[in-house]
Amino acid sequence: MNYIYDILLNFNDKFYDFFDWNNKDDIVHIRKIPLLRVSAKDYKLIKNNKVKVNDNFLEKIHNKTEYFDNHKVRTMEYGLLISNGLEVFGLLFDKNGISIKYSDLLIDEFSEVIEVCLKLDESKISYNILSKYRKKEFLTRREND
Repeated sequence: MNYIYDILLNFNDKFYDFFDWNNKDDIVHIRKIPLLRVSAKDYKLIKNNKVKVNDNFLEKIHNKTEYFDNHKVRTMEYGLLISNGLEVFGLLFDKNGISIKYSDLLIDEFSEVIEVCLKLDESKISYNILSKYRKKEFLTRREND
């Protein structure tokens, strides 16, 4: 498994572009997080839908994400970055394998992750689509709220 180190993520129930992050958001300083490259089709489906992954995949990423919390290193149970080689986003799953939180990356970190991702082979994730998740296009976070 490939990892990305030292990035900032802002996990929310809805996907917000980095320029829509608020001062009140809980920005997480990630120490280490798995990176997975998937096909363009899988990327689009995973990003735009609530999905459920199988237990084997959950086991592969279990406790692999580490973050800084008051000078201590803690783990997130099921977190990773997913990319198609052109875009990337952070994703958290619950213990049942259901996607629950999403995060964009800051622009400079985004570029660095894409560079690493281009060197990776595509992986296949077994998942089922549970429901459609889609934000209203062309509206800011404040307008959506």
